[in-house]
Order: sequence, then structure tokens, then C-alpha cells
Amino acid sequence: MDYSRLAEEVFDSIRRHKCRPFPDEPRELTHGEMGILMYLTHHRDGVPAGELSRWLRITTGRVATALNSLERKRFIERRRDDGDRRRVLVHVTEAGRAFALKRHEEAKRGMECLLRKLGERDAKEFVRILKRIHEMNRETDQG
Repeated sequence: MDYSRLAEEVFDSIRRHKCRPFPDEPRELTHGEMGILMYLTHHRDGVPAGELSRWLRITTGRVATALNSLERKRFIERRRDDGDRRRVLVHVTEAGRAFALKRHEEAKRGMECLLRKLGERDAKEFVRILKRIHEMNRETDQG
């Protein structure tokens, strides 16, 4: 089986499909910046930069660059930890949270459109396969 060809077919199909799961407009944020905002909004707010680095699997240097950019955009703020003044925690601002929630809803609508076009059976199978991929990644991380 030519897995490389299959991968290109997947990319090509997503590029050409009118129901795109993610908006195609110019990005206001980098992928890493968006990942940080999503983590702070949907998982846990008020975390050290190292936690963001581990979660997103990017270097601490890239996290620092992204945080500087997000801070300039007023989407995050860094504050000293009340329990340990040596630690600095990253918090999402209301503007950052609103931006992340808006982008999440846009992506969700695109994904809903894509799943609806697949139909119930194929949509469920697609989700099952994505969950299996997640399990395989988790097994690789633990092993």
C-alpha cells in the first residue's frame, strides 16, 4: 500500500472541500499561539510556561516567543504565583478567551459541516479512527 499517496489524497481532499474544518483566512496568531490560548481557555488557566511547553510539545524558547507575542496582543498576562513568588503563571485575558472561543466555534462549525456531509455511519467511523490515533500516540508517549 502506498501510504504516502494516501496521505496526499487526504490533504488534497481537505484543501478542496467547501466545508473546511478550520478557517482559511489569514491567521492573526501562529499555530503555537493558538495552542496556548486554547489550552488556557479549555484546559487550565494560570499555568507555568513549562506546562505549556510539555502540553504542546514545543521548546520553552518557542513558548517564550509565543507568550511575548500574545502579551503584546493583550491575550495573556503573566503574574507571580501567590503561593510561590518565584513562579510566574500565564493567564488568559478576557480578550484572549473571547478570541479563542470564537475561533473554536468557527472550527466546530466547519467540522460539523464536514461530518454532516460524511453521513452518520462514516462520521462515526471517522471519529473512531481519530480516537484510535490518539490512543496510539498516548501509548507511544508512555512506552
